[in-house]
Amino acid sequence: MVESHGGRVCFVELQASQEIRKERQISESRKKHKPANVARGPEGLVDFERPHQLDSAGQFPFAENYLRIDNDHLPPEEAAARICQHFGLRNLHPTP
Repeated sequence: MVESHGGRVCFVELQASQEIRKERQISESRKKHKPANVARGPEGLVDFERPHQLDSAGQFPFAENYLRIDNDHLPPEEAAARICQHFGLRNLHPTP
């Protein structure tokens, strides 16, 4: 639908370890921007011991419009800058 109206669809897969995801789940930023997720607490995250596929495993079907970023130790602003650079987008909030 987006493309039929002249838009462009880009896919970004953000990867982070389970430990980092648990830390972020209770962060102040998460509390502010995703209060429903925080209410579930870190226990609400999918357990890696369960048989779930948690990433594309290199099998993403739209590779030409795809970017994977390991953001374990990457500030959100840097991840956004990489996304903008990769897809040739204008960064509305450039890093200082």
